[in-house]
Amino acid sequence: MIGQILEYAAYLWNMTYEDLDSRIREKIGRGRADAMAEKTGESQWDEKAFHEGVIETLKGGTFNLIIIAVDSINEELRRIINYLNECGNASFTFHALDRVLFRILSDTRIHLGPVVEH
Repeated sequence: MIGQILEYAAYLWNMTYEDLDSRIREKIGRGRADAMAEKTGESQWDEKAFHEGVIETLKGGTFNLIIIAVDSINEELRRIINYLNECGNASFTFHALDRVLFRILSDTRIHLGPVVEH
């Protein structure tokens, strides 16, 4: 999991805003700035600040890397994430999501969470 998320981060690192926006348009039919403006509302939206922030994040590789773990975060994964956050590059942080799973009867599952661990 950690290798895969690092691969994704490396792929995004130094990507141009235009390349990222083009890929997003292919997937959701509109640019990320348009989607964010819709979610935040016009009174809170600053497209210039958003654009500059995305460019800075892509250039610096300052990502929040999130690992979606299986049913629980084991001690080894917790130790690896803590190590990377404490001793690794301060430009990015790792987080793991832990789901609480209850089994009712034999086939019904209820997922509560995610619970953020880091």
